[in-house]
Amino acid sequence: DISSVHIVVDGVTNTAFVGSTTIIFCYGSPRVQRAREGAQTFTSLEELGKSDTVDAVYIASPTSEHSRQAIVLLGHGKHVICEKPACSNVAELEAVLAVARTSGCAFMEAMRPLKTPNFTRTRAALADLGSVRVMAGSFCQLSSRWPAYLRGERPNAFLPEFSNGALMDLGCYAAYCAVALLGRPDAVSYTPLMLPTGVDGGGTLVLRYEATVATLIISKMSHGFNYSELQTENGTLRVDNLGEWADVQAQKKGGEAEKIGEVQAKNNMQYEVAAFVELVQAGRQQDELLTWDLALAVAHVLEDARRDAGIVFPADSRSQSSQS
Repeated sequence: DISSVHIVVDGVTNTAFVGSTTIIFCYGSPRVQRAREGAQTFTSLEELGKSDTVDAVYIASPTSEHSRQAIVLLGHGKHVICEKPACSNVAELEAVLAVARTSGCAFMEAMRPLKTPNFTRTRAALADLGSVRVMAGSFCQLSSRWPAYLRGERPNAFLPEFSNGALMDLGCYAAYCAVALLGRPDAVSYTPLMLPTGVDGGGTLVLRYEATVATLIISKMSHGFNYSELQTENGTLRVDNLGEWADVQAQKKGGEAEKIGEVQAKNNMQYEVAAFVELVQAGRQQDELLTWDLALAVAHVLEDARRDAGIVFPADSRSQSSQS
């Protein structure tokens, strides 16, 4: 019964419902007045944290706000599922996880493709095919905010003060899939297409391992339709979209492609939400796949990539100041 756990969306432009329960948290949003109609509304983190009618919170605000909001809510005993990427940098995520451990509450990064049935089938298929030698990944999705950017506006999606850009928004999907399947890489490099705002509009992320390389192409300035491939010595797995995993095929040299995936729900967010609800109801803090160690490993990859590309966020300075 998913509706027995309240899921609250926290953000300037976000609302959501789970089951029959609808709770909207619009912090500093012009939608507050409209949201009050037929929904429970909170106008401060403290008010939300102290509420005894809310069990869990879905944080879907800009990445720059995730750590602050998660720390407050976890500190008040709320379970948290956090929109990807979980934080701006490794230091922020470590601070969040420290509070989560002390609170005893669940914390999960909402990386929806990893909770799909077809991602599970892919892992099983790779166990039979053997070691991956090459991962050729692509996640190019034209941003709905790109036309506004071209008009000279400054949408949040392309601003460093919100810890945004293609690497953080789309690259996190590619990096999560790679790290979940291949482990944390030995070396990371990122060649970005930089925008005058100070973030990347796209680029090529390369993860290097002892006997494997993952090359991941990402873009918010164009829309791609290429499948991603996981190539082994005994065959190749093809995935339609690293955010969806709706179509997964296996093919061996000289053979025909064979579908190994199942028909999934049209909106694959339901799998991560169901997993989070199960987590809360079972009294566990971490998902068995979306573990805190995996979240930290991906955070290191994204931070290493930004460092290699020279991409700096205001959140990085805040993290350094809090540590000193």
